[in-house]
Amino acid sequence: PNTLVSNFVTSIIEDSRGTFWVGTWGNGLHTMDRESGTFTHHPYGPNASDKLSARFSEPQAEAEGGLRFIHEDNQGALWIGSYGIGLNRYDLETDKLISFESDPDDPTSLSSNNVWSMYQSKDGTQWVGMIPAGGFNKIHSTQRPFEHFTLTPMHPNNFTNIIDVDRSGILRVN
Repeated sequence: PNTLVSNFVTSIIEDSRGTFWVGTWGNGLHTMDRESGTFTHHPYGPNASDKLSARFSEPQAEAEGGLRFIHEDNQGALWIGSYGIGLNRYDLETDKLISFESDPDDPTSLSSNNVWSMYQSKDGTQWVGMIPAGGFNKIHSTQRPFEHFTLTPMHPNNFTNIIDVDRSGILRVN
């Protein structure tokens, strides 16, 4: 019970408060006690308000399955991206969670529930990359709307794996 639920580690981050977070494939969000080396698992609960992790369905391991990244924004909130259930923002100060999911009937929602990458620019703007065919989204605040962008038609599947800024300050998406 005090180990990782999977050895497939997808993300590691130490937040600004010194908490060590580890994300794994397969419902795996954990915090680590540095003194004992043990982990506390924060599982996904479909009816829980604290569904920080990502659900995992063994028969659909490729379709739904796990955390892709853990990112701390410049306000000290954690953003947890998953493959299958979208994006969660967890405010460590207030212990509140906001979940963002794609809704095909709402053009201001997240463009895909398969969230693959995230970048925060110096001005605080959040950029979120999606797969497949999700392009990337710009988050203006902790609420909707999401601004959707797609890659060039020549880019296969609009797969956004990496978002970063080059030395000139130009946003680069790959």
